[in-house]
Amino acid sequence: MYQQHLAQGGTMTPEQFAYNYAATGGFSPEGMANYNRNTQDIQQRDQAAINAYRDNQQRNYNDRQNSNQRNDEIAHQRGNLLNGTTDYVDPNTGAQYNLSHIAHPNTQTYNPNTGESFYLDNQGNYQRIDQNGWQNGLEEVE
Repeated sequence: MYQQHLAQGGTMTPEQFAYNYAATGGFSPEGMANYNRNTQDIQQRDQAAINAYRDNQQRNYNDRQNSNQRNDEIAHQRGNLLNGTTDYVDPNTGAQYNLSHIAHPNTQTYNPNTGESFYLDNQGNYQRIDQNGWQNGLEEVE
């Protein structure tokens, strides 16, 4: 059979011919169809395994990112606790501020870096006083 293959212009080595002959049932149409079907099934299973691996790697990456972000949040809150500060946001502008929660009521604080002033009223609420004298109530960041 191998000699006939060569006589017809075939270029397979004896090893390649023997493998393909056995894998396709003697190059029969049914054997070749089975071989092609099995090859496709293997490729699909391999691709599914690769996709599952990549999905798992992405989930692991996302979990690590979420864990790192949560650790950063915890560290920030610990820093606030140690410094006696709380995070506030101006609901009108979205700007965030880190202000003392141990300041005395009816006091004003000036930030020389931004030129903004903050007033703490009797109820413990901060107001941001802009450069025009307007007061905007601040909300504590959750």
